[in-house]
Amino acid sequence: MNNQDFEAYADFKHFNQKVPPAFENMLLSIPKDSRPELKILDIGCGDGKFYNFLVNNGFAKQNIFGTEVSQKRIDRCHEMGWSQVYWNDEFFALEEKDIDIIIMMEVVEHVPKNKIVPLLLQIKNVLKPNTGSFFITTPQYPIKRFYDYYDAFIHKHKHKLKDDPTHVAKYTFKELEKLLRENFKVERKSGFKDGFLHRKFRYEYFKHKIFLRLTH
Repeated sequence: MNNQDFEAYADFKHFNQKVPPAFENMLLSIPKDSRPELKILDIGCGDGKFYNFLVNNGFAKQNIFGTEVSQKRIDRCHEMGWSQVYWNDEFFALEEKDIDIIIMMEVVEHVPKNKIVPLLLQIKNVLKPNTGSFFITTPQYPIKRFYDYYDAFIHKHKHKLKDDPTHVAKYTFKELEKLLRENFKVERKSGFKDGFLHRKFRYEYFKHKIFLRLTH
């Protein structure tokens, strides 16, 4: 599979609808009376993981936007009733502004490094200044591959022996933070999925996945 063939990737990998606890906690901490007014953008929204969760917890349908680079995934989102899912370039051409919450969950690793800065500038342009929040997660390399091999040999998940071919941009915590600080303020950083080595040694390098909250 070509590492940028996202239609083939959509056939190969379907996403579940379970929202990770870190995002559940973040979204449910927002006061209920504020939720209907907030605009949310899910970049790389996949098969619509966040949509039903958001609607079921008081966020207004008309204020929930998604972007994708796969027509098959866009079609899946439309089929579930989420009409405001667009191609990336199509959304940013709408000149929608003042987005309160932007989610980019495990997307940045799929974006070639020569294209990430223009995307980050587009995000900065639509994120509400000062009060808007941008949440980004990604696997941390190279420790991610250690956890893959551990799963393959200890838990017999043999498919983990081969890395995801669409991961074309691999970051450590420090590399990603440095990149993002060029245009955003880092409000919080944590492990999205810590990994057993981090739980034992408490060293940032051992965190399996990165979670950053940003403003500007």
